[in-house]
Amino acid sequence: MKFRKLNVLVKDISQAHPGAKQYSTDVEYANLANRILDDFVRLQPDLGESTEAIMHYSAISLASYMEDIVADTGVWQSFSMLCKELCGQDIPLYHNREGEYFHDEPSLEAVRFLIWQAAVEMDDSCWSANEECFCEMARVAYKRMDEAFEDLSINDELRDDINTLLHDAKDDFQKLRPALMWIYYNNYITRCAVSEDLTQDIMDELDKVNGTKFPTSLKRYHATVSSIFAYRVGPLAVKPQAYLAALMRCKGMNAEADEVEKMEILRFSNYKLDIEDGGEWLRLTSTSGKVIRVARDEVTLNDKDLKESGVLAACFVNYKGAWYLNGILTPFDMDILKHWDEMVKEDPDYIREGTENMTGKKLLDRLGGKEIFYFSGEKDMKDFLKEKLMFREDMLAAMKGFEGENIRPLFFVDKNAEKYAMHFCFGYTPCIADPVNPYYDSQYAKEEVMDMFYSVHNVSTALVLYLLEHDYLPEIYEDETLYKDTTMD
Repeated sequence: MKFRKLNVLVKDISQAHPGAKQYSTDVEYANLANRILDDFVRLQPDLGESTEAIMHYSAISLASYMEDIVADTGVWQSFSMLCKELCGQDIPLYHNREGEYFHDEPSLEAVRFLIWQAAVEMDDSCWSANEECFCEMARVAYKRMDEAFEDLSINDELRDDINTLLHDAKDDFQKLRPALMWIYYNNYITRCAVSEDLTQDIMDELDKVNGTKFPTSLKRYHATVSSIFAYRVGPLAVKPQAYLAALMRCKGMNAEADEVEKMEILRFSNYKLDIEDGGEWLRLTSTSGKVIRVARDEVTLNDKDLKESGVLAACFVNYKGAWYLNGILTPFDMDILKHWDEMVKEDPDYIREGTENMTGKKLLDRLGGKEIFYFSGEKDMKDFLKEKLMFREDMLAAMKGFEGENIRPLFFVDKNAEKYAMHFCFGYTPCIADPVNPYYDSQYAKEEVMDMFYSVHNVSTALVLYLLEHDYLPEIYEDETLYKDTTMD
């Protein structure tokens, strides 16, 4: 296979830095990346149409990794620490069970992981962690990196800038957000194209708001500051604030990390406005009934417009005991208060009089403590819902997804949920090796079980975690996507 080498540029290295800042060492690390890329080209790996893109992205990530561990910035160390906490291993997928691991030295397992991550980022295929090409690429890259480790320049400026970013974030919400933006968009471990796609989705939603035309710059700002709090990122699929807190802990900032982890984010909502304390504070009551007190200075309206507003549409974040505006704020005049009761009833969290949220605990009490139920088909399921949970006929008629042969629906209770505790799943019941599941089919499971992890709208995370915890998906370990030395084991 002939390759068209895509040279790594200095800007490819600086892109991973906070604020994409350039440093005097960028040329050196770009050269390292290009030497790794040359090694890949000589190796001639075959990863399909995306081979060149995977090699290029891998070389950039590996150079950023080297820059990080040589300067001891804490980025890889904090990621490794989170892996240990969440997965029980220092590095996802690849584990050196016999040798020693040091977060501040090149690790063959870390190199393999970063190459696998590059493949996942550059190609939509479901890449097996045991892909032989990844092993060979890691071998040659690690040799190059290990030989260069002692001679590479230490980027003190990068380490100092990250330290400054963390210390600024601990006291100032406005400076906290740039730290989260770096993690969400640029950090070499956590960045991914999906993050940008999700931000674009928020911008597209603003275009659908009736009667409002937002400037592109304002839409981008709102989408950016919303994304960093709304979405999970990186290979561990946790919120940016979890990575930030882990990085703070690596720097001995444990109290500051606690504050970051405790942040409360309220979704974009409508708030009834009351001005208090001579205008210094605003009492905001959302359509869901949540009441918060916000400093007057947080609301970007002049006094005249504020006094003429009855309702504000906005998103707020609580950091270190204070509420901060996050993104676009839209005021509505006093006339809208005539429709407040209607707005309350349209809120997703509205609870009609005489009703209550059906929590997971209440559901379990009603169902005798049983968390999962299996059914032969549509009628079987609907009879259960009518008898056990008092579903009305109109509610059953509105439900879709039971139709078709061999659907084998299941009903699952998320015992930890405060709301939305009822989960339905269709088509995967034969994959579940629960001793009480009469429809389990091992052969069917071998062919279909991995699809459960990609069926976002049909299989909930809570259900998958329950099945893994109880070892009800044994066939996943036979799938070529995984192998015996992966974290899953």
